[in-house]
Amino acid sequence: MAIRRKWMTVAEAAWSLGISANTVRSAIYHDRLLADKIGAHYTIMCHEVERYRREHLGKHGWDERKAKQQEKIHARRVRAADDKAHGWVKDDTSN
Repeated sequence: MAIRRKWMTVAEAAWSLGISANTVRSAIYHDRLLADKIGAHYTIMCHEVERYRREHLGKHGWDERKAKQQEKIHARRVRAADDKAHGWVKDDTSN
């Protein structure tokens, strides 16, 4: 019967998540991944690794970047419509 541990090392968590050990340490440093420090080494609870996988992996800030990009596009369209409505932009379709 296999014994299932309740904790992982940084290297094991990195392998499990498919990211580098430095990325795991960075997540720990920035409080995105909770860990206990024992001497010079971190231990991470397995359920914490799974929580990190659900909440953080695959996102890479995309939702925030996409929202900002959409706001900029919308603002440009609004400005262009205002400029055209005020006659500040020459309509190139009337050649």
